[in-house]
Amino acid sequence: MKVDFVAAEDGCIEFYAGLGNLVVKSNDAQVLADAVIAAGGFANSVMASSSCDFAAEYGFENQGCFDALFEKVAYLVEFPLENV
Repeated sequence: MKVDFVAAEDGCIEFYAGLGNLVVKSNDAQVLADAVIAAGGFANSVMASSSCDFAAEYGFENQGCFDALFEKVAYLVEFPLENV
């Protein structure tokens, strides 16, 4: 099942494939990308928790740190950001 949901928690990005099915939790772009690829990639559209919009409240130094990490993962798995 492909990754279809993203959340921020404890300074890490969490990717899920289906309701409650955690694929990976990490703050390392390569670890995240490898897990997404192993899960079959991203679904055609990916939903995001509101924690992604308030990442500084979920352990990230600031919003830019979350955004940069997510963008790096998207780049590594060749996923267009307009699908999020």
